[in-house]
Amino acid sequence: MWHLNDPLAFLPQSIDGLYNKLDLLFRFQSTQWADVFCMQPYMDNEKLPPLVFKIIRPFLMNNSLAISMLKNEAEKSLLIDHPRFLKIRGLTKLYIIYDWIDGSPLNERKEVHQSNLAKDLLEIMSVLKEKELVHSNLIPENILSGRDGRFYVTDLSLCFSIHTEHPFTDVVRDQTYVKVELFDLQDRWLEIDSHSIQAIYEQYGKSK
Repeated sequence: MWHLNDPLAFLPQSIDGLYNKLDLLFRFQSTQWADVFCMQPYMDNEKLPPLVFKIIRPFLMNNSLAISMLKNEAEKSLLIDHPRFLKIRGLTKLYIIYDWIDGSPLNERKEVHQSNLAKDLLEIMSVLKEKELVHSNLIPENILSGRDGRFYVTDLSLCFSIHTEHPFTDVVRDQTYVKVELFDLQDRWLEIDSHSIQAIYEQYGKSK
């Protein structure tokens, strides 16, 4: 039996009008504030493409910061709407639904397609600059290396606009890839992701 502290207890078994059955395939990964699961949806006994459910961790479900981060991630995903970023399919107060992309985080891959990595990182940087957004947490764990050889951005929960918002500075980031001192310099906010992209490429994009 599921315990209240088990995130599986909060996953839906169906979604009216969309899926009349949802089976758990596996837990994909966890963040500081959310658990991520791959689910197999069905409609009228027909198997549909897998989905990703990102759900607030049970002990944080009444936490205002976690709730605002979930909402922020959904808003930024809808705003970006680009092939190098996961496609959002739905949102509730507790979870976001994304299209599933078969792959694994960059930090878990032994080999990567280096030319595609360079091209996709530049494309990701270009999209963020065009939208005037700062991802602010571009680390290998948040770059999905797809089995198709392409790369995708995940976790937009800390993404912010350079014009209207302030960064989530109270959330700890990996300073190997994120230059946190730039958060205090608004005129240099766009450099935050540029530094992260460069650090990621230095680590994974060059032949050893």
